[in-house]
Parts: sequence; C-alpha cells; structure tokens
Amino acid sequence: MELKDISKKPTEALTGYMCLLRHMSLADGILDEKEEKFLTQQSERFGVQLGPDCMEKAEVLANPIELLKQYNILVEQDMHHSFLMDLVVMAAADGSLENREREFLQRIKSQINIPSSDFHNLISFSQVTFGCDDIENIDEKSLNVLENFYRWAGQRQISLYHQTSFSSSERVDEQLKQIYQELEIDD
Repeated sequence: MELKDISKKPTEALTGYMCLLRHMSLADGILDEKEEKFLTQQSERFGVQLGPDCMEKAEVLANPIELLKQYNILVEQDMHHSFLMDLVVMAAADGSLENREREFLQRIKSQINIPSSDFHNLISFSQVTFGCDDIENIDEKSLNVLENFYRWAGQRQISLYHQTSFSSSERVDEQLKQIYQELEIDD
C-alpha cells in the first residue's frame, strides 16, 4: 500500500497540523522531554517551524471555535487519520496514555467525525508499539492487531503518509512503514 507525501499539502494545513500537535502536547499539563522530541522530529519531517507563531496559534486553539476550524482543514485535506495517529504516538511518548489525554483524543474524534471503529483501530495500532524497540519483540496477539489495522486501512483507503508516526521508536516506525508499503490488500 502506498504512503503519500504530506509535504505536498498546503502550508496552512501543515502549520495547523503542527500547531494542533503542540496544543495536544500540553493536554496533560506537562511537556515531557519525549513529547518535545517528537514535536521536533515531526516539525522536521513536515518542514514546518515550531516557532513563536506556532506557539501563539497553539494557545489560540484553546478556543473551541478555532480548534474546530483547524480540525475541518485537516478533514478537508484528508490528514485527519494521520493526525490522530500522531496524537496517540505523541501522547504515549512518555510511556502511557493518561486519562486527560484519552479524553482529549475522544473530543477530537468527535469533532472531526471519525467513526468509533476507526478511532479504536488507530488507538489499538498505536498502543501495540508503546515501548517496543523492534517488531520482532511484538507478541502474537499484538501482531494480529497490526495485521487487522493494515487490512482496515487498505480496505477503507485511509490516507497515511511517510511523515505519519507509526511508532515513537524510529526503528519500529521504519519497520512498520516498510511492511505497510509491501502489503497488497485484497478487496
């Protein structure tokens, strides 16, 4: 299956995406070192600076109307599944998914109208790789979750990108993307 290049999306959408990630990084009230590393990594992947403008926009996103406008841009640009995956990976970068982070993710799911089944597939996929440093270390049950995610993404033609985070571990991220790209999904 194909991973697209998100950098071809409009600059406004890419900047908004990164500012939303920045906003989410503060959902639990703490900007963890691993979350900050993730933000920097994504900023580089997207070619978007996390400068003062993004920090200001992240603060503006505390306004529900502004937040909804930004979500709508992600949906229009078909970046919303990728965005949720990045949010889950970032939220769990510190080793766990806190209740406040789960609640925030649920609100986002509702606001961008992602069906619950899609949301749970994204969460389950991301959780399988928490703390994993090599896919060889993933147990059989978790491998089934990965397989089901790939099948679901292919059948639903979910847009995922080279820049989407499949895991907080760079090695696992690369391994999972390689598998994703090698798969041929039967209808």
